[in-house]
Amino acid sequence: MLGGDDNDTLNGGGGADFLGGEQGDDMVRGQGSSGDTVSGGAGNDELDGGDGHDMLWESGDADYTLDDTTLVSEESGSSETDQLSNLQEATLYGGSTANTIDGSDWSGRLHANGAGGHDTIIGGDAADRLYGGAGQDDISGGGGNDVLRGQGGNNDVLDGGDGNDKLDGGIGHDNLSGGNGDDRLTGGIGNDVIDGGDGTDAIYERGDGDYDLGDARLIADNGTDELASIDQAFIKGGDGDNNIDASDFTGPVTLVGVDGDDTLTGGSGDDRLIGRAGDDNLFGGDGADVLTGLSGSDML
Repeated sequence: MLGGDDNDTLNGGGGADFLGGEQGDDMVRGQGSSGDTVSGGAGNDELDGGDGHDMLWESGDADYTLDDTTLVSEESGSSETDQLSNLQEATLYGGSTANTIDGSDWSGRLHANGAGGHDTIIGGDAADRLYGGAGQDDISGGGGNDVLRGQGGNNDVLDGGDGNDKLDGGIGHDNLSGGNGDDRLTGGIGNDVIDGGDGTDAIYERGDGDYDLGDARLIADNGTDELASIDQAFIKGGDGDNNIDASDFTGPVTLVGVDGDDTLTGGSGDDRLIGRAGDDNLFGGDGADVLTGLSGSDML
């Protein structure tokens, strides 16, 4: 249900409704308990999710500041404020320019995507999903078990903060910091700087190519990553003949060859090596290792 250019009142029904105020200073009420999505659009709106688990949704080339009772959007020198009630999640999309999406004072779950531009995205204490989109982005998870993705932009900065977070730099030379908690970090394509921080942290990488892993660096066909405070590693190859060598890594590793005739070499930890398809060579090294060849004529 969508409003128009005037000051509209929109009331949902018993189902899971989408209510968009569009232009004007609107009053939007979700009502019901089936999970509604409300959007004010332009103007100073009143948005009430009603009963159930309801979501705020907004999109525009604007800066957003979100807390439990208000959403302030600023664009081209003008500011609008929506009054919020009975909303548990929020989805906010930026535009093609540099946007700031600040949900640090929002207690619900935040889904944010900066889209284009050099964006700044800040999560709160819930389990947020924060994506940079294109452009060079700065993303901070805050508290909660968050997912942060730099995506297509170059030179993103991702900071997980507290909680057990998942960070993925995507394309470009990115800087990833896990912060507190047990984090999972993926540099992706490019020469990345990866710091697990406190907790038991793991690096996750996958793709067709060769890998050489040590405690302080990971050399791969798609870039060289600098590592700090990384306790575990998971590396998965692809369809080709991959050489995955973790002999200089002291923590436990899981190495998976996938297809092709792969060579997998563990380190000094308690490792798990899986050859899968192809004629694979698996070398566990020190530690209590588990080696599984699966199909093909493998050497263990």
